[in-house]
Amino acid sequence: MNAVDLADFDAVKRALGLNDEAEVWRAGWAASQGSYAREGERFLDAATLEDACRFLRMAPDLKAALAEHRTVFDKVPALKRLAWHCRALFFRRADMGYPPPASWPPLPPTLGDAAHLFYAYVVLAGVRALQAEHHLKGVPDEITVETLRDIERWMEDYRARHGVYGFDKVRWLELHFTCRLFQLGRLQFEMRTWAFDFTFLRDRFTQRVVAMCPDGARFRRDGQWDGADGVRDPQASSAQYRPGHKIIRGNPVRPDGVALTEVVSLPTVEWEPMLKRGDRTLGVHIPEGERLTPEACTDAFEHAEGFFAMYFPDHDYKAFETDSWLLDCQHAAYLPESSNIVRFQQRFYVLPGPDADDEQLLDRVFFGKFKDVDTAPRDTALQRHIVAHMRQGGRWRTALGVIFPEDLGRGPHYYRDCAAGTPWQCPA
Repeated sequence: MNAVDLADFDAVKRALGLNDEAEVWRAGWAASQGSYAREGERFLDAATLEDACRFLRMAPDLKAALAEHRTVFDKVPALKRLAWHCRALFFRRADMGYPPPASWPPLPPTLGDAAHLFYAYVVLAGVRALQAEHHLKGVPDEITVETLRDIERWMEDYRARHGVYGFDKVRWLELHFTCRLFQLGRLQFEMRTWAFDFTFLRDRFTQRVVAMCPDGARFRRDGQWDGADGVRDPQASSAQYRPGHKIIRGNPVRPDGVALTEVVSLPTVEWEPMLKRGDRTLGVHIPEGERLTPEACTDAFEHAEGFFAMYFPDHDYKAFETDSWLLDCQHAAYLPESSNIVRFQQRFYVLPGPDADDEQLLDRVFFGKFKDVDTAPRDTALQRHIVAHMRQGGRWRTALGVIFPEDLGRGPHYYRDCAAGTPWQCPA
């Protein structure tokens, strides 16, 4: 292995037993290896790794696993050079135009447990650089540490699924290391833009809110997108949205995520657009962790309002948005109204998801162990009601949700309350 020409990508590829999926790493190899002599002296040495783990306050067993398997990079220089290359791509890809982490393959198991942890070493190599970048923006270390808690969180998740520590969320961590995502209390917030054709309107006088369906979108009779959950409806109908000078005509969406077949006409003297495709938003992510209590969520939203106003004032977002299995309002049929899931749903104006399916729910709730309803784990009340619904022929799905910052203080289920008496009110 020591005789490998480390500047030659093909030689490194052969030495590590990489297959053709590794061709994605060929781009930029010469440039990254040229920088190794200048910058790579302390890359992945024991002291640098220990420093990153200490800053992140990693659990002792995680630190021990990382320290134990780090030594393979000293023994296999080709693997260290590949890690250096991935580091260069991960932290400088936007400038170099090289393939994103989403296209990077797993390493072959012949490389041992270090293969499972390979990408953890890559992202940990950039921890102090991210801290410095956050400092330039004024972001406190405490928020940096909380934001990067995802590294440990996903290493634990990997162990729960595979029995050994590993890390395969390098694509997800790209948001953290490009200063687009921050954890603020119980929730994570991502700077993004509204990428859907649902349009929100607000009544200037009553402050009521309504979401309107995309023009031409087809919805089933149950108010979900035709094709969601893999289900097609031969009687699905096309929605309309026709904004005019005096009247806006279209199909509204109930705040519990059901598109309606009834067309409404709203006078523009009363109703004005609030959110449309391309507007800046803050995406809301719900990491695994403490209970999702209303108090914790309120604190997180309030923290986000102050944080982004102070550190990222140019991101003049119009709404909070999310896309999650937690917003599937079918859960309300199985859970008490006091449930944290139900109360979380009711904060949002829920919308049917165009690509909704049950993949996210089954992965998150069953930790990748769902095979079929007969063998699915039923260790928790949540798992049991999910299986019960599926046994009855039901299908689960993700849903979209929106909250406008100015509505945060208007009650725990404001959008449902203000829809009362309108054509888009929710059933009692």
